[in-house]
Amino acid sequence: TTSDCNTNIKSTTQTDKEKMIITHFTKAHYYELIVNSGVITKEVRKTDWLDRIPSFVWLTEDKISKTALPKIFQKEGNYVGFQFNSDDIGAVKWNIKKRKYQFNKYNRMRCAALEKTAIDVFGDNPIDFWVCENEIDMKHCKGTVGLTDERKEEILRDGVELTMKKIMQQFSVKEILDSATVLTDETINKVREVA
Repeated sequence: TTSDCNTNIKSTTQTDKEKMIITHFTKAHYYELIVNSGVITKEVRKTDWLDRIPSFVWLTEDKISKTALPKIFQKEGNYVGFQFNSDDIGAVKWNIKKRKYQFNKYNRMRCAALEKTAIDVFGDNPIDFWVCENEIDMKHCKGTVGLTDERKEEILRDGVELTMKKIMQQFSVKEILDSATVLTDETINKVREVA
């Protein structure tokens, strides 16, 4: 199991980068799935415009990842961050990893678009991003942020669907739709369930 860790995530000198505490952020209702499976899996893409760049597990040095969390999930208790030592999980800084894709014009454009979206749409800084090419074993987890022990127990008790429904009920339909970066049938159906 994971325990809460009050470690501040901060930038350090280049020599300290190998021992950086980095965080994978996700929505709170995924806490149960991750804890029960024992792994954090690579991203599942909903579009194929990044098809030549592999899927990764994304992490950050920052206190929160706005790219990973729509606005309604950025409230304490609605997200969870799993913290890891970067060298324990083989994480690589995104700005180093992306160099591999810079020799192909189209891949370079894909990386630039990904970073521009993170900056312009979400307000994140890609300099803080780290990636893992493989799923991450939770045995390496150093702690969590964003959830109290009571909230973790509630999520484990309620399960994914009920937790998601409770989160969605905190917000108006307008707030939920404004928070969505991409409106899909799934998003609209979830809003209808709550409304």
